[in-house]
Amino acid sequence: QQGLEDVPISPPKKQGVIDNCFICLPEACVRLIGIMPNMDDKGEETKRFWFGRAWQLRALFLRRYRAQVLAKQKPLTAEQKKSIDNALRHPAKHALALKIQRVW
Repeated sequence: QQGLEDVPISPPKKQGVIDNCFICLPEACVRLIGIMPNMDDKGEETKRFWFGRAWQLRALFLRRYRAQVLAKQKPLTAEQKKSIDNALRHPAKHALALKIQRVW
C-alpha cells in the first residue's frame, strides 16, 4: 500500500518565505502527527526523522485531510449549492468568506 508520502507533490505556485523553510521533525513529532520518517541519524538503518520544506508538510496534511475527511463526506445537494451561491452573492458575506479562506 502506498503512503501519502510516496505520492509526488508539486510545490505551490506562489511560495512565501516560510514555505521554503526546511523543517526537521524529531521521532516523537513524526509519530505524533503520523507521517513516515524519511531521514536517519548518522547511518542508522531505520529512519526516525522527517526532513523537508514547510510547503511539503502542509501538502501532506492537506492530502491526509482530503483522504480521511473530505472523501467520507456526502456531496452537497443541489439545494445546498444554491443556498451557498445565494449567500455569496451578498458582498459582505462574499468578503467574509474570502477572508476566512485566506486564513484557512
